[in-house]
Amino acid sequence: MKRAVFLLFIIFSFSIAGLYRYPPLLVLSAAEILILPFLFCLTLYFRKHLHLEPARRSGTAEKDTELECEIRIRNKGRLPVSRFGLRIRAWYDGTQTEAHRAVLYGGCDRGENILYFRVFAGHCGLMRIRLERLRVYDYLSLFFSGKRIREEITAAVFPNSGMLLMIPVSCGNAYGEPEQSQALAGRGDSHDEIRQIREYRMGDLSRYIHWNQSARTDTLWIREYERETEETADVFLIRGQSGPKKKGMRRKKREETLLERQDAFYELLSALLLGLLKQGVRPEVHWKDAEKGRVVSYPISDQEGCRELLLLLYRDGFPDGQAQAGSEKEADPEYGTEGFCLTSDLALYQNGKLIRRFSVQGLEQEMEEMTFPL
Repeated sequence: MKRAVFLLFIIFSFSIAGLYRYPPLLVLSAAEILILPFLFCLTLYFRKHLHLEPARRSGTAEKDTELECEIRIRNKGRLPVSRFGLRIRAWYDGTQTEAHRAVLYGGCDRGENILYFRVFAGHCGLMRIRLERLRVYDYLSLFFSGKRIREEITAAVFPNSGMLLMIPVSCGNAYGEPEQSQALAGRGDSHDEIRQIREYRMGDLSRYIHWNQSARTDTLWIREYERETEETADVFLIRGQSGPKKKGMRRKKREETLLERQDAFYELLSALLLGLLKQGVRPEVHWKDAEKGRVVSYPISDQEGCRELLLLLYRDGFPDGQAQAGSEKEADPEYGTEGFCLTSDLALYQNGKLIRRFSVQGLEQEMEEMTFPL
């Protein structure tokens, strides 16, 4: 549009100059014509000396937050660049559905500059942000020259720190209800020595209250005991049944459905692991590596270890697919029969018994409402 207006202005100047035979207007019109190839060559000069690359090629973010990215701009020429446009595209690994597409405009002086932009991380998984194409404009924005960049930023989007509520059970009380235990039954349930004293939390048993300390400080305090060995729990990741494939469903819709299931699976897995860690149980996660044909085990000791596991699963790929016909889980008697089993279709088992089948749409509410004995 600017170029067309500029050409019309040149034609108008020539017409007025020829009509009135005014030499200054003729000189102005000639200068306007000569400046066009100069401006075009200026874009080629800018393109040659302007280089863009990510300041950081990897990053992390939590779900439903914005990921801040930095691009390092190096202008090796002697002239500042008044305007450039950078096209970026973001998608999640394993799909081709775009999560974000935009064109960033800016300018830069000589030397090194930093360009900031944000991308909304709406799903758990491995997000890839690609710098695709650069366009550099002249000072009047009449011409541009472009080049491909093909630089990528990889960002791991983790679930929020929500967790499943688990209640340790040791035996029944006088009212026939399960009694909560400060130390988990099973291996390492002896607790002869006090490990620490902490403030009372909802659900703690009254027999563990430190009455002397509570009386001195006018605040309820709870005694926590040392255990000889730490309680562990196995968590198996099993491929569940694929959703029904509707005829005529577009590829974009199928990938969006897969992305939502993948997001719910990682969020539920994180909530399960964090819920176990909160009860002092160290989970060990097992899954089958399809490429190597063997079972991979990964012990978890803290929240950081949980994120490292999720990152490993992101890179291996979401375990989606079709289980054997007529079976809720893979028909393998020696895999996943004890401990917890989580399938890719959001079914949670404990010792072979189905605890609950979660839904993709109501996952957050279902996790908040669910409480089960450990």
